[in-house]
Amino acid sequence: MPQAEPPSESDRLDAFISYARRPHDREFVDWLSGELKQQGKQIWLDRSNIEPAADWRARIAKGIEQANAFIFIISPDSASSQECANELEIAVADHKRIIPVVFRLVLENSLPSALTTPNWISFDDAADRAQPLERLIEALESDLEWRDLSTRLVVRAREWLDSGKDRSFLLRGSDLRAAERWYDEKEGHKEQPTDKQYQ
Repeated sequence: MPQAEPPSESDRLDAFISYARRPHDREFVDWLSGELKQQGKQIWLDRSNIEPAADWRARIAKGIEQANAFIFIISPDSASSQECANELEIAVADHKRIIPVVFRLVLENSLPSALTTPNWISFDDAADRAQPLERLIEALESDLEWRDLSTRLVVRAREWLDSGKDRSFLLRGSDLRAAERWYDEKEGHKEQPTDKQYQ
């Protein structure tokens, strides 16, 4: 099963799964996260009874921030969920790779552009899930080295900002050189650096 608690700072997450906490969607997410775990993927999704409070936002933001990709499970329930919309907003702000996974079809015009722009991976045919699962794993593994460092720099940037820009949190030595090389290579990658990473 996926991690139930927020990830620690050292955890490397392949993906955060955003979904509507309804029985049908939850059943699909259990199956999907189990399949991804069998492929060696580290997945996190929130399984608590979420209330829209500051503690919840920090917990969700941490999970999304530490994930290389953001999987959004599309269904009528998630399309109308404010909680899912909030999670998507955090992922977009952190320039995460957004992977829309269709579980139950909805009208495209009911979804934000962050979900309609990327190619969808459709699991709406319950009889044939092997091919879309393969496509999802491929999406998680593409450009992985770039996204690993991007995720690390998002976490380091947050630590620096949360400390009030304490200079002791700044990158130095080989860490700084690796970050500068990463930034210089940004033109060849889809997910671009965030403003906080640049700072």
